[in-house]
Amino acid sequence: MAFKKNSGALMYESGEDYLEAILVLQNKHEGTVYSVDIANHLGFSKPSVSRAMGILERDGYIEFGLHNKIILTEKGLAKASDVYGRHQLLTKFLVMVTGLSEEQAEICSKIHSESSADGVESHGLNRIPRFVEYINKGWINLKGKPVLTGGKGAVENYDGQLGIGITNALFCSERAVELAKIHGIGCVALKNTTHWMRGGTYAWLMAEKGFVGFSWINTENCMPLWGSDEPSVGNNPFCIGIPRKKGPVVLDMAMSQYAYGKLGVYRLAGKQLPYPGGYDKDGKLTTDPGAIEQTMRALPAGYWKGSGLALALDMAASVMANGKCGSDMNAK
Repeated sequence: MAFKKNSGALMYESGEDYLEAILVLQNKHEGTVYSVDIANHLGFSKPSVSRAMGILERDGYIEFGLHNKIILTEKGLAKASDVYGRHQLLTKFLVMVTGLSEEQAEICSKIHSESSADGVESHGLNRIPRFVEYINKGWINLKGKPVLTGGKGAVENYDGQLGIGITNALFCSERAVELAKIHGIGCVALKNTTHWMRGGTYAWLMAEKGFVGFSWINTENCMPLWGSDEPSVGNNPFCIGIPRKKGPVVLDMAMSQYAYGKLGVYRLAGKQLPYPGGYDKDGKLTTDPGAIEQTMRALPAGYWKGSGLALALDMAASVMANGKCGSDMNAK
């Protein structure tokens, strides 16, 4: 869902998307790149790109030439080349191992790599093995794309046909923005999709384009409702991106104290959680991530409040998309 607001500016923490874009455009345009070229290439607002270029110049990755031509420094060229090389390697891997098309693999490679580069390993490259597993099990329909099932004015409904969660979510975010440009507000609801990986990606995308963006998704039951000892609701991630001149405020959070991806990061690192994150098999609060994964009794964020919000998000998503709630997903 997107609402029009004055154009803001956001740069992913790593800046990888901008550096790679400059390198690609330099090769395409024989070294001549301007901010407007980057804005058109990435689909971001011009103020957003201008602020990002200021940060890259400050950090020594670019310099400005005659007529504000953007030039990669030696440091910037090395970083951009590394980013581009990693993306190409992962793209080829996904094409060879999973059967994704070149375009699908390139998009997934970019999103996973940027998530890890921004420090969100739980939903970045760490998720590639599970993504491949789900494809091999037939849980993801590589040919599935959003199909319009209904709509009126600023609101549209789609069936994701169990397609790739990342590409489905990108489509919805971009479509919500297009609707907001026409109506002042845009709302897109999607049923039958798969894991969208880092939810904040899509709120950030809408903020980059100068819009306030809300996005959330419901999941299978993986957290007990408050007072229960059985998984009975999803931890349904909620995200919001709010653009502003000094860079947007972005919230990306699951309704559990820790997302399951984060539990996995701590477990693989052999670390305990900083704060209790759920219950062990004896029904005691614990900081052991593995014990919480086994019981699937994650602690709701804000206790009963997080539990209630998770339930409301689940119900709202299923009603708006005319899709499944968490318990329906479990039944499948």
